[in-house]
Amino acid sequence: FRRVLFRSDKMDQLPTPKLLTFEGNEAENWRRWIQKFPVFLNATDIDRKPQQQQCSTLLIVAGVEALKIFNMFGLSEEERVKIEEVISKFKEYCTPKKNVT
Repeated sequence: FRRVLFRSDKMDQLPTPKLLTFEGNEAENWRRWIQKFPVFLNATDIDRKPQQQQCSTLLIVAGVEALKIFNMFGLSEEERVKIEEVISKFKEYCTPKKNVT
C-alpha cells in the first residue's frame, strides 16, 4: 500500500498513519493505530475541525477495510458523525471479548 501525503496549513506535507489492519492481532493493531491518529489530527489541525470532518478523516486514513467494518456498525446518522462514538465502536470491534466463567 502507498502512504498518502496530507497537505496541512501547519506543514507542507505530512505522511498519514499506516492503514489500520485487521489481520493478526486486531487489538494490538488498533491500540497502535489509535495512538497515532490523535497525533495526526493535532499535527494537521483537524482536531479543531467539526467532528464530522474528524470522522471522515479517520475513515479515509484507516482505509477501505475499516470503512467496510464501519458500515456494519449500524450507527444512526447522528452517531456516524461523532468521533468519540466512531472510535468507541472500532475499539469494541477490535478488542477481544473476555470469557468470564
